[in-house]
Amino acid sequence: LDLDWEVFDWGARRWLAEGVGLPDGAIGTLGRDYRAILFGALGDRRIPDMAHGRAILLGLRTGLDLYVNYRPLFLPGATVDLYRKNTGGLYAGVGGTVAGTALDTCVYTRPAVERFVLYCLRDLSGKGRRRVTLVHKANAVPHTGRLWQQVFHAELVAFPDLTATEEYVDAFCYHLVRDPSRYEGVLTEN
Repeated sequence: LDLDWEVFDWGARRWLAEGVGLPDGAIGTLGRDYRAILFGALGDRRIPDMAHGRAILLGLRTGLDLYVNYRPLFLPGATVDLYRKNTGGLYAGVGGTVAGTALDTCVYTRPAVERFVLYCLRDLSGKGRRRVTLVHKANAVPHTGRLWQQVFHAELVAFPDLTATEEYVDAFCYHLVRDPSRYEGVLTEN
């Protein structure tokens, strides 16, 4: 492919030796000097809490503003454009442990959700897609779910070519396995 590449040793060995996930200046260097990043797998039994993985992965996501996780699904009988919010939500890192109770708080701002939804709808419309499904868990996580529903429907007004539906994540997983052809574009929170 006539590519030049550089390998960065920012994995578990470095974490164990130096306690560093992404070294100082890494985000600036990647954002300025590289057009693509091939990211390998994370995980090492010597670091059971995956602290290095969080430092690297979440550092890249937030530092490089990788707010859309686009994953096309090529399934028998269907190609589905799946968009997952890549930042925020439970990955915001808000929480802690108090008196033996662990708390992780899901955090989304309206502007962040609007930016994500608008990007996805523009992309789907530009590809000539006609159906879009918002996947959420508003029945169990009502505050987050309502925000996503409100933004989704407000932004859809500018895309009359798209027909929208909503599904709870449980039902979506069931239907995706049974009949993926019912989906063209899927938006979901983190």
